[in-house]
Amino acid sequence: AIARAAERFGVAVAILAHAGNGIARLRLGDEGDALAFLRWLRSLARQRRGHLILERLPLAMKSHLDVWGEPPSPPELLRRVKAALDPKGTFAPGRIQRR
Repeated sequence: AIARAAERFGVAVAILAHAGNGIARLRLGDEGDALAFLRWLRSLARQRRGHLILERLPLAMKSHLDVWGEPPSPPELLRRVKAALDPKGTFAPGRIQRR
């Protein structure tokens, strides 16, 4: 899906993904609308409750994109930590509402 989207933006992309950890590394070529592609990719990551961190970015693009993106809201982060550490809701039930 990402490679097809990159084609739509005219961007060459090389993808290295590791099964199981959810981390994918992308290297973009110089052609096409890389800025629009990265904005689209960040939107996709957000829709899927993920994040897009830009490790290396040309200086000219850094003024248009936040390399870290938006952090999760504290209540959402707290819910996710509680769900990971207490999946059955045993400790302090009802204290942190789940979605």
